[in-house]
Amino acid sequence: MNIINATRMVVGFNMGLEPSGRELLVVVIKGTFVLPKPGEPVRLHDEQLPLVMADTFTGEPGRSAPVHEIDFAPRKHQCDVLLVGSAYAPAGQAVTRTQVSLSVGTMSKSCDVVGPRVWEAGVTGIHASPPQAFTRLPISYDVAFGGVDDASSDPAEHDAFMLNPAGRG
Repeated sequence: MNIINATRMVVGFNMGLEPSGRELLVVVIKGTFVLPKPGEPVRLHDEQLPLVMADTFTGEPGRSAPVHEIDFAPRKHQCDVLLVGSAYAPAGQAVTRTQVSLSVGTMSKSCDVVGPRVWEAGVTGIHASPPQAFTRLPISYDVAFGGVDDASSDPAEHDAFMLNPAGRG
């Protein structure tokens, strides 16, 4: 099979099987774009990222955040929009929190980015410290709320925040 790629984007294909045994052909077209400044048009980046053939992580798989997930999904009804980057404090002035957002077409997402905190034990119980100020903070599951409590020597007592086991505290 030959695919004629008339774009500057990366194209690839792979075969797959459904649980029923039915064969699938998965075709992926992947484009890397430059985030435009307000009023500027979106344009393809000069350097296109390659197709991801296997999941990659910031550290140990299962205990760290995903960096890139495999591009070949058997079924995908919409495209993925991935943001890989950092949150920057407005005007370069350190802040304890800021909001970041990304809009592509009709899709719009935003999240609060909060400076690093630690859990502190006090008379009234355990609570999070006030957030530390930052000028740049990576947007990653590694630095978000979550994580694993494996302080006990008994593995049966270990617990995890299952929405983000790669997170911190």
